[in-house]
Order: sequence, then C-alpha cells, then structure tokens
Amino acid sequence: MHAAKVLLSAITLLFYLAPARGLEPVRFSRDIQPILETSCYRCHGAKRIKAGLRLDGPDFIRNGGASGHVVRSNHPEKSSLFLRINLSEDDFDLMPADGEKLPADQIELIRRWIEEGASMESRAPPPPEEFARFGIVILPVAAGSKLLSVSFRASTEGAKDRVADLESFANELVSLDLSRLSFDDEDASVLKRFINLRELNLSGTKITDRILPDLAALETLEILNLYGSQVSDLGLLSLMEASSLKRVCLADTLVTSIGIQKLRQRRPDLLIEDGTEKGVPLVPGEEPAPGPINAICPVSREPIDPDMYYVYQNQVIAFCRAECRARFVKEPIKWAKSVDGFIRLPDAPSEKITEAIKPISASPQKAVRHTVLAADASKGRVAIVGADGKIEWEAKTSNLHDLQILASGNILFQKSWTELVEMTQEKEIVWSYNSATQNGNSGKAVEVHSFRRLENDVTMIAESGPCRIIEVDRDGKLLRSIPLLVENPHPHRDTRLVRKLANHHYLVAHEGEGAVREYSPDGEMIWQYTVPLFGREPRGGHGPEAWGNKVFSAIRLPNGNTLISTGNGHSVLEVNRQKEIVWQVTQDELPGIRLGWVTTLEVLPGGNYLIGNCHAGPDQPQIIEITPEKRVVWTFRDFEHFGNSLSNSTLIDPQEDIHFYRTKVKPILSRNCYECHGDRDAKVQGELWLASRANVTQGGKSGAIFDPVFPERSRILRFINHEDEDHQMPP
Repeated sequence: MHAAKVLLSAITLLFYLAPARGLEPVRFSRDIQPILETSCYRCHGAKRIKAGLRLDGPDFIRNGGASGHVVRSNHPEKSSLFLRINLSEDDFDLMPADGEKLPADQIELIRRWIEEGASMESRAPPPPEEFARFGIVILPVAAGSKLLSVSFRASTEGAKDRVADLESFANELVSLDLSRLSFDDEDASVLKRFINLRELNLSGTKITDRILPDLAALETLEILNLYGSQVSDLGLLSLMEASSLKRVCLADTLVTSIGIQKLRQRRPDLLIEDGTEKGVPLVPGEEPAPGPINAICPVSREPIDPDMYYVYQNQVIAFCRAECRARFVKEPIKWAKSVDGFIRLPDAPSEKITEAIKPISASPQKAVRHTVLAADASKGRVAIVGADGKIEWEAKTSNLHDLQILASGNILFQKSWTELVEMTQEKEIVWSYNSATQNGNSGKAVEVHSFRRLENDVTMIAESGPCRIIEVDRDGKLLRSIPLLVENPHPHRDTRLVRKLANHHYLVAHEGEGAVREYSPDGEMIWQYTVPLFGREPRGGHGPEAWGNKVFSAIRLPNGNTLISTGNGHSVLEVNRQKEIVWQVTQDELPGIRLGWVTTLEVLPGGNYLIGNCHAGPDQPQIIEITPEKRVVWTFRDFEHFGNSLSNSTLIDPQEDIHFYRTKVKPILSRNCYECHGDRDAKVQGELWLASRANVTQGGKSGAIFDPVFPERSRILRFINHEDEDHQMPP
C-alpha cells in the first residue's frame, strides 16, 4: 500500500513538472480569467482587496500585493499564486480561502499559463466588418483618440452575442450603448470586465437588481441609463455605493418615489432622472404613509415582505415577492381592489385619505434602545452599559482616546497614553503592548491616541511624537511602519483617530493641524482636507464656548465621501473628494441639543450616524444617534457613571448581532444549505446566496426570505419547516 502511494505521488509530480507538449497554448482571457473571476474576485476584486492583492485585471496581477509579486513568468514553482492554490486541502494557507480547492484541471491550466510566460495579452479582436455586419457602430470618442464609443442602438438580430467580443479592447472602451437590446442579467455579466467604462446605456433591457453590484464596482462609471429596465428599490443599495457615479436615469422602472427619496438622501451629489411616478401621481403637499397599509399580498394572498413595496395613489402597498409587485405595476387598477385597507383616490377627497392613513403614521413605534461601550478618562472608567442603563462590565483606565470591541467579545482599550490591553469580559488581560518601550521608542516622547485590531491578529497603532503608524503581530513584532506628515510634531496633538480603509490606505485625523489626510501604505499623502474655521477666530477651552478645528475623527462613507467630526468646531461635516461640504450638522441644529467637543463617529447598519458629544455640559447628551435627515432617534446621557469627558463610545448591539450570526446561524446554513446555495456559482439555485450575512438579507430571485420586523413571517421558516411545497430546504 505504501509503495502504491509513493508511485502515485511520483506520477503526479512528473505530471506537474513535465512540459506540456502538443497542447494549445493557454490563453489568459479564455482559460485563466474565468477561473479567477469565479474563485478569486470575491476576496481580490474591486469590492474587497485582501492582503493588498487584486486579481481582476492584468495590471493588478502584475503589481502583486502586500507580500510582493504573485506571478513569476516561466516559474510556477516561484509563483505564490500557483503555490497557494496547490496546497493540501487541510492547509490553512490554501486558496481560495472561503471555498473548496480548485479542480486539478484548473490548477494545471494556471501552472501551464505561468510556465508559458504568464502572458495577459488580450485575444485578437474580431475584424471591424464582423461588428459592422450586425449594425454595431464603433467610433473614437474624438479625432485621433484611442478611446472608443460603441453603440448597439441600430444593431440587428444576433448582435447580442458580439458584446463579449468587446473584451478584446476593454481598456479602450469608455462609452457603451446597449439600449433596447434583448439583454438580461446573464448577458450583462461581461460588463464588469469593461473596467474603464464612463457611460453605459442599458435602457429598455431586461436587467434586474442582481447585476447592479457589478456595475457599482466599475470605478470610472459616471453615467448610467436604466430607463425602462426591471431594476427596483432593492437595487438602489448598490447605486448608493457607486462612488464614481454622477448621473443615473431610473424613469419607467420598478423604482418607487420612496426609493428615489432614499437614494437622494444618501447620495445628494447624484443627479437622478426619475421621470413621473407610475399610477396616479402623488397629491401635491402630501406624503405617502411611512409603512405598508396591507399585511397580505394582494396578488398571492400570502404574508407581505415590508421592503417589497410600491407607492400607488399615496399609499404604500407591499407584496410577498418581486413577481407579484411586477404584476401589480402592470395592472394597478385591477389589483388595487384586492388590497386590504386601500382607498381609491378618485372616490375620496385628499383629506379623507390623509385621515385614513393617519392612524398608521401615528401608531406607536418601538423605542430605540442600545447597549453601548463607553469611556471617560475623568472618571477612570471603561464600561458596557446595557439598554436598561445598568453597568454590565467595567474596567479602570487613566487616559484614552480609542477603544474597540472585538469579534471574540474582548475589549481593546488603553490603560494609559502608551499602554494598550486586550481584556476579556472576565477581566483577564490576554494581550498588551506599550509604545513607550517597544519597537524603538525607549526614551522618546510618545502618546497613542488611536489603534485598531485588524485581520490575522494584527494591531494597528498610531504613535504621536514619532509621527508614525505601526502594525504589530500578537508578539509585538513590528510588521509595518508608515510615516506621517506632521509639520510640528507633538505627542499629544499629532493624531486623534486613525482608521485603515478597504484599499489599505490610512485615514488620519491630525488634531494639531486641523486636517484629515489619507496616506498610502508607503506614507504618501493621497488626499487632504483642512477643516475650515468659517471666518471665525479660534477661541480656547473645551466646552460649547470654544472654537477651532481640532478634528477628532474621520470615516470614509460607501459613496466615497468622508464624514468628519470637527472637535471644538462643534459640528460634523461630510465632504466629497473635491473637498466640497455636501452635508453637515452644526452646533445648535439638533432640537434641544447643543454640541460641545464632537468626538467619535459611527455609521450604524441602518444608515444612522452615532455622534460623540464630549465637554457639552451636564444638561446635554453624551452620545447622539441621528438619521441622515438629522432626526434625533436616540440619546445617551449618564452623569452618574460618566462625566463631562466621555470621549469614546461604540454600540455593541450591532456587533452582538453579527457575532450571533457568525457563531450560531452560519454553521447551520453551512451544514444544510451550501450544497444548493453556497459560495460558488455552480451551487447557486434560485439566485439565492446564503454564503454571507449580506447574501441572506438580500434574498433571491423570488424576493426576500426573512422579515426583520415580523420574524415569524419569514419565508425561510416556511422553507425549512417544509410548509411550502415548491421550496423545501434542505430538499
């Protein structure tokens, strides 16, 4: 038996080392790119860039990642891309990390491709007459320009199959018109490879919400025409994150007026062409009801999904799935008769409709309550305060300006300006680091005002005085040092909060210089915004009477803008990449609230903002939650356990929700559902992905599968209890 295994290993080794003779050369676009797209883009694509490595384009592959080059031409045995996919299945470093090992034939293709030189030359484009034969027009955008504009507007039957051929000059393609083409989501999957598109016209096509995340990931797309397509409110979540997008047409789609309103609130910089609302237009001066008027879908007579709604005659009507909503939109007069509680506009004056809707809008809402982790150096306390206001956990501190609750439930905080500790909720210190003595700082003036636990147990620490950001491993070993640009270094003023971005850059609040700067991993300043004084002279102090621009924190929003707390500027600013203020909250703008030293910022899962209000006085809240429309929905005020110097806070309930999903829910889905709804394209049925929390909340082809408001109505419960004959999970 042992001899047989040795023989098999030897044959396998010879197979991999033997040169491929008589085989057709491997082509990147045909053979390699589809493998990378299916198995690697999730972690190494435009949306997520693990270890600084992107594999979704030739230039990215050539550049490699944080650990250097991943492909060595002609040397697969020296190429980490090949070595990592060829590890044993039980090896921790096997790639892909979140799926099964690649099939042997795909591993061999990648090995051969590297051995043959790892060419990423695009395939030869079809001759021009091949496109012209189908009425496809290809023109330069200007005389002498290499950039191309392609139009299928006058194309003939069969032209759709030529869209994929455009990949041969994808780098030059900046404008693409596919209007009125019989083009659906499956056809549109090729669009994500046109990485330099600036303008895309999909009007009159059959595309739906599912393709919008791919379009939102196109980093240069500025104009998107979706007129007459099948996109709906659910797809707008993707458009909110399309930072480069400047103009979008949503007229004659399934998008409702409420969806348009939400998109405008989240993206005030985006020009939205929405045409006229379907059905009877909204009565001037009236707003639709805030929630659905019905509990039963008028088409299927099944329980509704509150997020699957449509506004008709000033009333929000909800459905159980997208197909039902589409049927209603086509014949609203017919189906409106089946809506429980519907009042037809022509038969009643507008004031009667308002009276009928008023009980819904006036119904009592569940009070917002949060569990919060907060710290106040003046009280020497870091504590978890439950939603009932009682202390659930606490520890002592002397000075601090940052804290973090980890996925394990442990707390990362400061015991002094230089000493960091990770403490369990049983009060055991399981990790510590002292910037005063470690990694070359002995004898130097140094303070720490920000830190963050990153992936792989790496800790990022911003050191004021030495003017650097460092990353250390669990043993305190220095892994990386990033220099900071500070004109007049000072250990107490160089920095406040620092956050590492998804692109591996660092967003730094420089308190002493009143500026927010973005740095690359090698310390190059990429972007800077100096907080204005708005024509006022600086004034000393810490309370509401002070004035200045001592910025405390900055976070990068999904739309590419930056949210900034201005410290003694008593405000929160949202600025775009052009350094224009597009949204702000000023000192006395919130009813009954006066802002003092504005410190921490947090964007909550529902889109609300959490604001730290330090040094504002005993009559003011220390933490405030507001909507993007500046409506106050929750405040925290506790001067029994904390004082006027509560500088840092973060909510724990969203973290607990995520932790519960990871530890309790995902293992169940993994064991029972991944075979049909896993994280590989070949396994997805009904367009329902269950490989991540985001996938679960998004739902599938037939709509949402869970109801966060009425969990007992969630369709997934009917599926797993085999109460639905057509959808039984597991089958």
